[in-house]
Amino acid sequence: MAMFSKVSAPAPAAFRSTAVLFSVIAYSACSSTMLIVNKFAIRELPVPTLVRRVECSVRAKHSLVVLSLARVHAAARNSSSPVASCWRCKRWA
Repeated sequence: MAMFSKVSAPAPAAFRSTAVLFSVIAYSACSSTMLIVNKFAIRELPVPTLVRRVECSVRAKHSLVVLSLARVHAAARNSSSPVASCWRCKRWA
């Protein structure tokens, strides 16, 4: 939690509500797409265990990439270099 402690100002309420709406829509789209892809994968490859293992490994790798990007963003946010700072951080600062 220490990497997110240097927030200068909270985002406006309109930005937060838009972000929440986008998150809900994106989650719904991903969930429904995953359901359809799983149905096709099981139909073509009738080994549910293999499909599930591939699915979990891809999800784990995706989580690691997102975590590393969050760390890069936090490092850029705490940096004094104008090249390393993020446009979102400049926008709400």
